[in-house]
Amino acid sequence: MIQSDNYFILWNNNATAKVLKKHFSPEHVICSAAELKTAKLDSAKVIIVLCELNWDEKGIEREPSIFCGVDLVKHHLRVSKKLKAPILFVSFMPESFFESAKYMILNAVGHRFMQLEPLRCESWGEALSIEDLNPLNEIQFSDIVTNLCDLRGQIGEILHNAVSKIQVLDSDKLDTNKNFEQGSQILDEHLNDICHLLEYRPDVLSLKNEVIRIFNEKVQQCGLKVAVEQVIPKYREQFQALAHDAEESTTPIFLERGWQVLLLDDNPDGIRTVINMLEKYGVVVDEYKDVIDALKAIEENEKAVKEGKKMLPITVVISDYRLYVPGTKHHQTMQGYDFLLKTSDPSKHDLRALVALSGLSRSFLLESFRKYNCRVEVYAKEDILISDKATQVFTEDIIQLGEQNYQALLSRPKVGKWDGVLKPFYVAYRQSADYDEVERQIRMEAKGYALYVEHILKDKSDKTRLQMPGLEPFKGLTTKLVDKNNKPILNHMPIFKKIMIARRIAIWLLFFEGFDMRSAYTALIHGILDASYLEMGTPTPSPEEKKKIKSTVTNLVNTTLCLSVKDFPINLLVEEIGWLKCDMGVDIDDMRAMLLQVHEHFNEGFKRSPNLIEFICKQLTNPVNDESQEKHHELKQNFHEGHGDRHFTMVSIGDLKRVVRYMGKEIRDPDMLKEAIDVLENILAYVNKDYNGAFVMKDVARYVSENIEMLRKRNLRH
Repeated sequence: MIQSDNYFILWNNNATAKVLKKHFSPEHVICSAAELKTAKLDSAKVIIVLCELNWDEKGIEREPSIFCGVDLVKHHLRVSKKLKAPILFVSFMPESFFESAKYMILNAVGHRFMQLEPLRCESWGEALSIEDLNPLNEIQFSDIVTNLCDLRGQIGEILHNAVSKIQVLDSDKLDTNKNFEQGSQILDEHLNDICHLLEYRPDVLSLKNEVIRIFNEKVQQCGLKVAVEQVIPKYREQFQALAHDAEESTTPIFLERGWQVLLLDDNPDGIRTVINMLEKYGVVVDEYKDVIDALKAIEENEKAVKEGKKMLPITVVISDYRLYVPGTKHHQTMQGYDFLLKTSDPSKHDLRALVALSGLSRSFLLESFRKYNCRVEVYAKEDILISDKATQVFTEDIIQLGEQNYQALLSRPKVGKWDGVLKPFYVAYRQSADYDEVERQIRMEAKGYALYVEHILKDKSDKTRLQMPGLEPFKGLTTKLVDKNNKPILNHMPIFKKIMIARRIAIWLLFFEGFDMRSAYTALIHGILDASYLEMGTPTPSPEEKKKIKSTVTNLVNTTLCLSVKDFPINLLVEEIGWLKCDMGVDIDDMRAMLLQVHEHFNEGFKRSPNLIEFICKQLTNPVNDESQEKHHELKQNFHEGHGDRHFTMVSIGDLKRVVRYMGKEIRDPDMLKEAIDVLENILAYVNKDYNGAFVMKDVARYVSENIEMLRKRNLRH
């Protein structure tokens, strides 16, 4: 059997499927929409899809000639389920059969096509080993979904390709009769692709003929270059508008969300289709008609969430702009815009997305909220209710906002003065009208600083360079940000932005450049990369002086910047995760996945060593003195026992080190020493195999090695 635990195959339910199930894990050969619904595709390493599928995601039987396997990938796997796994398309037809623009996704990044030889499953292994068949990253995924899975995006891509091909004609002689003919032919071919996408509807064919006519007239009047620049972009939106009517709505996928929406509208029945659509996607919608009741609900929700009660946090607020007293024509005392402004107050309320519904001009509303520096998404009711597709697009926008803010709530520091001091500043920062621009500046400054540090470190010619000021020190990081009543002084927002930049730089220095906390402190506060600068003038610092320096360094990193080395790679802000991925080329999700694999290796090793796990269990349940009580509490944080299965649950580098340290210091039984060494050596081999460019994983490898040596020495004495 081919090792395919992480491969899923979408196939027709026929004799071939039975053969496939002998070569692959049977539960991973999916032959119907019902099986697709229950399949755990999130774990897929590669998804193999037969182009000639005779079923779709709705369970509707199709004729194999429709090639709905390609459509299923675009509309269901990519758009609806948002899967980023690479996909291998297979077909008994040659690739030339798929030249229609409808199937451009076959050879896009993260996708590949292979023509099948009857039941030669071994040839699939060759295709799966191709290096460029990798999971899509965030940018690739967005590009594929926008331009290759959406009709409007595909039309834009086709016209973009037409422009590119016409412009690369003999540029020195662009305005010649030969190029005129070639340009017109290229445009005609690409417009035919659009007609194919839109099923050769009369209105589409009519528009195509109009474009060709106008294009040829413009060529004769002004030349090919002008015609390309003026005509094709002008008609792009018209073709895309026709696509809006042709595109079917995807089937909503119900998922239980960890958050909810609060809706304020004096007539919620008027947008009942939106509410119903949100609920079909699994979103809980809490409806209110009055501002006072809605504000009270938000306060009660925040209190319940803070107290740890079972309550879904409100991460999206949708409000009608103008509110009437129900059953009358009188305005409510407080209007929807008043409600949104009150809700955005960072000193009183938590983080959430704000959405305004209105019939007023969108530009007017955006400018109105911008005057109050309030970040509000604005939609016109008539636009979102015009069709089922429009309602669904709005619903998916709300879900995206809800997920983003929910992740921002979860992904936050758990140490230092974050909750007590910095959180209101973070809320104000995220909900400000200029959030995107300020975030861009923070990203650029942090990246520039990190790259300059790399440049200094690579220069080996002058060893004293590390001791010379070369970086801009961060002044004011320790400024008091709250008043005597512990209320945030929001005028200090520039200091908070400095802290955001300093956090990213510290993350980079500590986890990717191998700096210790002293060196990171010296770089940020003094602009010098050599930590010995802290002890200059005191060649032999006293224990008190060393303690003072350590306290100063720890206070900055742990308290002011709210960073904990033990927590990495969790408890980072979503902006920091995005910065690492997009600006610094480090995928924290990959690193977390690797850490999870390390933890799984641990647990597999413990399963093979029942004596070892039994020993650790006893230590957890029978602390004998104050010292062991402390160790017991520390280790128990990482241990989970339920349903008869004992295993460690580790989510951070600190968790992993705690378990390794406990094994290295406490195990003395000769048999268990050998088992512990075996477990840790397997972990070490895995970490050394791939550490994703992070110094912190190198540090883990060194830490594990040191504890293995301790165990080996103890083993030799026995």
